[in-house]
Amino acid sequence: MSWFEDGDHDLKPRKRVSGFTHADHIKSTGAAVSAWVYDLAI
Repeated sequence: MSWFEDGDHDLKPRKRVSGFTHADHIKSTGAAVSAWVYDLAI
């Protein structure tokens, strides 16, 4: 499980509140999934 600051169900944040963009959350999601899959493969 990962926590994304101010993300909605579609990972879109309120930029003025958190400073993150939708692309930032998509990139972070990809990195978290990639790390999880890598750990499963080891």
